[in-house]
Amino acid sequence: MSISQGHPAWTNLMGNRFHVGEVPGMGRMRLAYLTPIQSQDGNISGALAVDVGWADDLTTARDELKTTILVTSGLLLLIALGLGLGVVSSALAPLRKLATFANDVAAGANTGPVPYTHKKDEIGALAQGLSRVVDLQTELRTLAYSDTLTGLDNRTKYLLDLADVVSQSLAGSRKWVLAHIDLDN
Repeated sequence: MSISQGHPAWTNLMGNRFHVGEVPGMGRMRLAYLTPIQSQDGNISGALAVDVGWADDLTTARDELKTTILVTSGLLLLIALGLGLGVVSSALAPLRKLATFANDVAAGANTGPVPYTHKKDEIGALAQGLSRVVDLQTELRTLAYSDTLTGLDNRTKYLLDLADVVSQSLAGSRKWVLAHIDLDN
């Protein structure tokens, strides 16, 4: 192959600099590394060429590799995202259950025992705190609606129950009979 003026490497080689890039060869472009060769008198007498390959073949291979890397990276990212969401969802399941339990407690529903009080982590600490709230709520309800001397329901509870049964009787859903006993001393 001859290198003459107009060749892509001509200017670099004549300036005693190497050339890396595409050069024409056999009707196609080749990727090559060319280094100038100097004669004893300092003139450029030729070039040492390291031929890397057909430029378009290398470009095609590079593009295929790029596509493979992008697709593989995307799939790995989706897999990691799916696994991450699964792990997070699983880790948050006890918290969702405790939140539902707390909502039931706030609504006055019969909730039963607080779940996860046996755990030794943050969820267990939260469950134990919620258990203390349930115990305090039960204690407050007892203090608010029962007589400390007899342990029976007090006047406040009586009036609440009476209002409830009167509304049921007026609605026609149930019939009630009232028996009133008053204890003094």
